[in-house]
Amino acid sequence: MKLISTVVFSVLFLLSLNVKDSYSQYCIPDPAPNCNFELISEVSFSNMTNTSGLTCVGGYQDYTGTHNANVIKGAPYNLSVTIDPDANDYIVAFIDWNGDGDFDDGDETYPVAGPVGDPGPHTISITVPMTANTGVTRMRVYLRWAAAPTPCITGGYGEIEDYAVTVSGGGGGPIFGVTPSTGSFGYTVVGDTSSAIPFKIGNYGGGTLNITNTSINAIFDDPSQFILTDTNTYPVALTSGQFMYVSVAFAPSSVGLKEANLTITDDLSDVAHNVPLSGNGIQPNFGSNGQSGNNLYYFANSLSGANGAPSYPTFAWRDTSGSTILVQNGVAFVAPSAGTLDDGRWDILAPLPAGNSIMFFGTNYTDIYINTNGVIGFAPTTAPFTVALSLPAAGGPSAAIYPLWMDLNFNYNNITGGTTLSYKVTADELIITYNRVSPYVGGTSTTPDLYVSFQVVISHSNSPSQNSMIVLQYNWDETGIDFQNDYTSTGLSTRAHIIGLQGANDAAQTFTYRNRHNTGFQGPIFGSNLAMGMGPDANSLPVDLIAFNSNVDRNNVKLTWTTSWEENNARFDIQRKVANTSSQWVTVGTVAGSGTVYEQRNYTFTDKNLVSGIYEYRLLQFDYDGNMNADFNLSNTVEIGVPSEFALSQNYPNPFNPTTKIDFQVPVEGLVKLNIVDITGREVATLVNESLTPGYYSYDFNASNLSSGVYFYRLVSKSSVITKRMMLVK
Repeated sequence: MKLISTVVFSVLFLLSLNVKDSYSQYCIPDPAPNCNFELISEVSFSNMTNTSGLTCVGGYQDYTGTHNANVIKGAPYNLSVTIDPDANDYIVAFIDWNGDGDFDDGDETYPVAGPVGDPGPHTISITVPMTANTGVTRMRVYLRWAAAPTPCITGGYGEIEDYAVTVSGGGGGPIFGVTPSTGSFGYTVVGDTSSAIPFKIGNYGGGTLNITNTSINAIFDDPSQFILTDTNTYPVALTSGQFMYVSVAFAPSSVGLKEANLTITDDLSDVAHNVPLSGNGIQPNFGSNGQSGNNLYYFANSLSGANGAPSYPTFAWRDTSGSTILVQNGVAFVAPSAGTLDDGRWDILAPLPAGNSIMFFGTNYTDIYINTNGVIGFAPTTAPFTVALSLPAAGGPSAAIYPLWMDLNFNYNNITGGTTLSYKVTADELIITYNRVSPYVGGTSTTPDLYVSFQVVISHSNSPSQNSMIVLQYNWDETGIDFQNDYTSTGLSTRAHIIGLQGANDAAQTFTYRNRHNTGFQGPIFGSNLAMGMGPDANSLPVDLIAFNSNVDRNNVKLTWTTSWEENNARFDIQRKVANTSSQWVTVGTVAGSGTVYEQRNYTFTDKNLVSGIYEYRLLQFDYDGNMNADFNLSNTVEIGVPSEFALSQNYPNPFNPTTKIDFQVPVEGLVKLNIVDITGREVATLVNESLTPGYYSYDFNASNLSSGVYFYRLVSKSSVITKRMMLVK
């Protein structure tokens, strides 16, 4: 029986490879729909799954010679279509059941979905008519933007894909089929488990197909990388048109490509059917592009997941004051060198200090080309927007940084807070800021809160000997709620985008951090403020702080912080402000840095004698040229509470000449007097004589008009008197 089923299946599929001439009467799209990247990313029907389309060639792709779906009269099937979404897509399928060479009959049209704006998969149940002709026929899957498609009216924006469908009447021997025919899990974080892929195993012929077992068999890896869920009781007898289901998930234990087979065995001759499984284990928060020499870039982001990296950046949004504004609120302050405010670029020639350059994949550059669509090129970039499926992007920007390559539009002037594209050159950094820019949505205005803010910080120096440091910063606080919701609810998978680097049209000179099309590390960029650093050495990513903590002792605050490495670090300034007020930051101390070191350094600073209140702290880091390179905010506020007892501290310094400081604390509100007396008991000064609220107090005493000798200072309240001795030495 197995031999018969194999022959039947082989004959049917050979017919499907030679059907093109018999379709001469079908309306072949001319002109084809307009498209510029893959719109239909996956089609699954019965035993056929197609994910092979890499480009939307002319808007029409004929897969009838390579992809054949086997169906049985009267049997139900699911047609599943996954798309690269737009805001208003319609998907319709057409199947020529009666074999008359057209799709015009009433039962040959299947609206899958529409209008939709998410990738799906979008699914419709199709039962093969009992009147369907046996043999090979054609199925057309048509995606069109803004209007439901008809089989022969083409043009507009969309894509058409044609497939072969082989119809049988259920006679003959059993035919084994499984869909999907492969299991590709893309990228999954090490230690996580992916979503499961369900596999539909069926009898697409006649008779009975007995399935005796399913298992995971590794090719090169431990089979435990893939998790099989199978609740069936074996053997499972599948008559014509019957199906069973198992599912597989991917759970990588280490970084890299993992491969295995889902093996399905029947009892006819113990035939094993292998379904290839593959997935990539990734560490999305740090790693490298796996190259060497000048093609090597290490990366790490500022999230806790990067704590295992040798170094990682801290989010430190650069000050944009003094920047050159290119466009603001839909008005060009500097005319684009090419294109428009929607799809255009500015050629910034020789903006760096004389003799300085940026080394990128081993080549030194002095010119910068800023593109509206989130591309920073080192050579003129094409102005129109076309996001590639992956890097390298042939025909697109070559040597370029892609902080967020997507269809952005600076024409809109109705964004909350206004939109700006600007750049700024400091002594050692080039800072390019995309502030509150909206994705393209069509029309002359956008949703006021649909905007994103990000910044590119590129180091430059005189005659660099290695690739320059690059930091990409994504400002969650300056990103609109509509963009945030879009990102957190459905992910940027709903918008074509790429984040990465490309030195040339060569895979060895690329690094992909994120890609709508599920290549690269798929690292996070939003959910909080985030920095992502890229550099030539794992220990030299733009660093820095790996800890910043506080400890309160009465009215003193001890700050401690740790750096993982430092480069050209002259000092830290410690600043304090009163929390939840409009008060300004005040510098309360300075601690020397460690210059350039590639090991941990620990620092402490104590802010003494604070009054009761709630405070915020931050560190400012300065290099030896006086440039402030980063600021680090303490994540928590610090509270100085109310003292529990009446107390007077020893003055300091003591002995003194001629000034000293006297600290005391008051637990309850009331009249308080602090005075100075000499050894005869004569009062020589009064520092305080008033009602005070509970808290910590500090007063300076100047004894310049007194003679050397022993004096006493006395703190008097309603309930107590405290006296201490001090000495003035002139």
